[in-house]
Amino acid sequence: MSLLPKADMHVHLNAVWTVDLLERFLFENRDALEAIPESERSREDWRALSKLKAAAVLVEALKLRGDEQWSGRPDFRAFLIDVIEKAAAARGKEMPVGLNDMKTHELFHQVYGMAVDAIRTPANMEELTFDYLRRAHEQGVVYTEISTSALNNVRADDPDAAAAYEKNMDAICRAIQRANKKFGIEARVIVTDKRHLGPRKAAELLDMCLDHRRKSWLAKKYVTGWGMAGDEHQFSLGDFAETFKKAKASGLGTTVHVGEVPSTDVSEIKQAIEVLGVDRIGHGIKAATDEATLELIRNNGVAVEQCPTSNYLLEEVINGNPSEHPLNRFRKAGCDVVLGSDDPALLFPSGQNTAHGIADEYAHIGRNLGLSARERIALTRNAINHAFIDSRTRRKLLRKVHEQELAYYRSNKMGRDFSHGSSRFSRRVAAHVAHIPTHRKKAARAACHM
Repeated sequence: MSLLPKADMHVHLNAVWTVDLLERFLFENRDALEAIPESERSREDWRALSKLKAAAVLVEALKLRGDEQWSGRPDFRAFLIDVIEKAAAARGKEMPVGLNDMKTHELFHQVYGMAVDAIRTPANMEELTFDYLRRAHEQGVVYTEISTSALNNVRADDPDAAAAYEKNMDAICRAIQRANKKFGIEARVIVTDKRHLGPRKAAELLDMCLDHRRKSWLAKKYVTGWGMAGDEHQFSLGDFAETFKKAKASGLGTTVHVGEVPSTDVSEIKQAIEVLGVDRIGHGIKAATDEATLELIRNNGVAVEQCPTSNYLLEEVINGNPSEHPLNRFRKAGCDVVLGSDDPALLFPSGQNTAHGIADEYAHIGRNLGLSARERIALTRNAINHAFIDSRTRRKLLRKVHEQELAYYRSNKMGRDFSHGSSRFSRRVAAHVAHIPTHRKKAARAACHM
């Protein structure tokens, strides 16, 4: 049966593993560190071994859970707290206090970090990327943009950080190229800074990115975006204005995580658009109830990356009801919405190599938010029109989405006659591009005449 065409526009590389894969990385890296004679181990080696004990706790907890999905936010919180407590015991650390008073997203980032500690080498990152793209292809994904700093386990003050970045990013790009040849899936990389590290570190990471793109044709082709995640309460967005300006001037698409947590002021979203000039907003939940901000998003042709399961489990949807996620408010306000799985490895548990993630999100918005197959496919088309890709790739992907849409309807016997779909496709694209940025309209419309 043909699959509904999908795009995953907001996903972090460090959280796309399966439990089996993360466990293998853990064992390989632990064995490599333990092979170093104790007398020759550096302080960093000892620290890494200690952190891997926490990663082992996470792996065992997820293996016990298997494919059982979270029954709700309380279930997810209880799991996170249990892992944090057991990891502290495994490392011989003091038992953390006040966990029950912490926000779910604060607990989540502690556990997320445990997994990151097990993904240590360029080989790990290449295999992780390829495996994710294989599974994404199996879910019907035609396009995805992967967020990463490519600086796993690199100290902030490491003088060799640029060399480590290049090795890691080369590995990621090789995996994207291989997956494209084998499965036909298209992917690009958004180099993603951590806001709480400050504007100086952001500028340094961007310089690494741009220098690497000048030297590597693979990076030039596949690294096409610049983004920022991290603690929204640290530093002003204006502190990063020059970095975003430089990224845009260098031809990178831009996005920023903002308006994700309930305590963020909606003015942050306005700053992201007017001060940083971003092409897309990551999450942006706070804008959903502010008419002026919704109008600003719509009038500037900014797409909103929505991750419903993440927003529900991590407390961004405050009332705790997944069916009241504000995705439809953005749609009704005329804003272009794209979908993302965010951190699928933790948000959608998979005991073995099960393809959980963005397919679950597409199913969720159909089941709980009432979007028809056609409306969900429209989100995929939004994604392609707002993707950080060249016009030729955009045209090719729009055609692929159209062809996969026809195959989906036919194989599911939905009673739709698309035998003369070309003119209908033209009209749908023409209607869709009404609100997207001018420089992308020509590419979208050109797909009608392929």
